[in-house]
Formats: sequence, structure tokens, C-alpha cells
Amino acid sequence: MTYVGACIMGILQGITEFLPVSSSGHLAIFSQVFGFSPPGEHDLLFDIMLHLGTLIAVFIAYYGDILDVIKEFFLSVKDIFTGQFSFKRMSPSRRFLFMIILATLPLVLILPFNDGIEKVANTLWLVGIFLLATGFLLLLSDSIIRGNRRENNTTCTNALTVGLFQVLGTLPGISRSGATITGGLLSGFEREYAVKFSFIMSIPAVLGASLLSFFDVIKGNTVPDATVGMYVAGIVTSAVSGYLSIRFLRMILKHDKFKYFAYYCFGMGAFVIIRSILRS
Repeated sequence: MTYVGACIMGILQGITEFLPVSSSGHLAIFSQVFGFSPPGEHDLLFDIMLHLGTLIAVFIAYYGDILDVIKEFFLSVKDIFTGQFSFKRMSPSRRFLFMIILATLPLVLILPFNDGIEKVANTLWLVGIFLLATGFLLLLSDSIIRGNRRENNTTCTNALTVGLFQVLGTLPGISRSGATITGGLLSGFEREYAVKFSFIMSIPAVLGASLLSFFDVIKGNTVPDATVGMYVAGIVTSAVSGYLSIRFLRMILKHDKFKYFAYYCFGMGAFVIIRSILRS
């Protein structure tokens, strides 16, 4: 891979991670159809670096909310050890923290199926079918009546519902952001809050998966000096494109325009399925 290829993959990751069109599905398509494979034998490490870039984008876009969550985490630990903790008297920021944690728990359900999910990414016609499913989810989200739930009144049931939609979003071709935002809207979240909840809840999921993969990759391996610059290029481009995508998505969702992303998913899904049939 060249620097141009690394930047293309970074931009692709940043755009598709946050816009509801499935980053994993598009990376699989671009790798297999257009030949943009990551550098050398360190493809998994490169993928981790791209996700690091998108995490940076989330931290920049929601730095105030994330700082509040981090502060509430340490204050909660202190209150637990001093006997002052109370579920009934939680502040909105602390409630938001616990709802994010609760929404992350369903991800343990996919651990036994990791190998199967990786195989799906190598089966393009399945990726195409899941892209079609994403399109239907996005059409559904535009038709949902506007809710009024925010940090102060999110329930455990709401959080678990969004968490289960995140499990669905682990399938290549199913947009994680599209699935979790739709899950939030179905739970009665305000549209801006549904976006914020979706992106901030991605932080523990992406960090956990990236750390596990990182330790597996670095065992006995070194990154060739020639590819370091490509990794940096991928991180920077994924962070910049990711931040711009978050801002764009906020604007689009306010006006119930997810249907345009649905049409795109229908087109890309049909393209992948037809191509797979013709090549079989």
C-alpha cells in the first residue's frame, strides 16, 4: 500500500464509522473489490490505528460530555467506598455514565461468534445483504416519532435496547451508528441525544476490542519502519474525516434525512450482491 492508499482507507474509515453506512462493510468491499489492502502483514494493526483515529474524532466532538463522564466515574468510585452512593439521587451526568456502561454489556454476547463475524467480512454477498438491512433500518429511523428522553430520564431498558442494537451493528454491512441511533430513537431519545449516546458508547467498545487485538498483534512482531508513516497518515485522515462526519450527521438527523443514506446502502448492497453472483 502507498501513502495514497493509506489516506484513502483512513478517509473511508472516518466517513463510514459515523455516517450510517457501515465502516466494516465498506472496508471489506474496498479491500476485496478495489484492492486497497492494508500495508504488509500488519493489516489488523492498521485497522486498529484507523479506529484510534475515529476515537480521537469522538473525543474532539464531545470533549465536554466525555470529561463529565470521566469525572463522574471517579466521583462514583469515591462515593461507593465512602458509602454515599445512591442510584436514586444520581446527577444527569452520572446517570449517563451508568447508562453507557449498561449499554456496553450486551457486547459480551458476540464473543463466542468472533470467528464467524470475521468470515462474514470475507463473504461479500452477505455484506451486501446486511447493507440492504441497514437501508431498511435507516428508513425506519426517519419515521419514528420524536422522543424526549435525555441524560436525566434514560432508563435501564432504554440503555439495554441500544446495547442490543450495537450487537447487531457488529455484523459487517450493518452500520453500528445507524443501528444504535435507530435503537435510541425507538427508545424515545431526542435525536441529538441519540447521536451523542451512540458515539460515546462506542468508546469502551472500540477501546476494548482494539486493546485485545493490539496485544495479539504485537506478540513477537515489529512494525517495519516503512509503514509507520502510513499508519500516521491513516490515523490523521480518519480523525479529520470522522470529526467532519459527526458534524454532518448531527445536521442531517435533525431534518429526518436518513433516507438518503438508506438509498445509498440499497445501491451499494445491490452492487455487491450482483457482483458476487456474476463472479460465482
